[in-house]
Amino acid sequence: MLVGLLLILTTAVGCAARYSVETADNFVPKPKPLDCVSFELVAASERPADFDEAAFSRAFEQVGVLSSDEPVSNRDDFLRLVRTHVCSLGGDVVVMDVRDARGAPMRPVKSTGDTGGKIAGGIIYRHR
Repeated sequence: MLVGLLLILTTAVGCAARYSVETADNFVPKPKPLDCVSFELVAASERPADFDEAAFSRAFEQVGVLSSDEPVSNRDDFLRLVRTHVCSLGGDVVVMDVRDARGAPMRPVKSTGDTGGKIAGGIIYRHR
């Protein structure tokens, strides 16, 4: 369960968008350089039908949860906004939470650029 330490590192797109990250109290980060680009962005709804949750959990550990009151719709903007968080925690994968206008989870309309919805946040994972 992720409780405790709340890091608010803010980068702006326009002037309102920002994402915060919450980690567990006893979490020990293994930072990468803050300008790292060696992590993957995927949407939760893009998981294949044969996705093996148990195998994923054996290979990765959850290190943080991203959230925003002002979510963006563009993957590139999201990447710029969360890169510092992800790199500082040593993240390898971010599973994005993409929502439609009603707030329901949705599959992004494109693999790059505008998702067709809002990226409400995501979960940061790193290799075990």
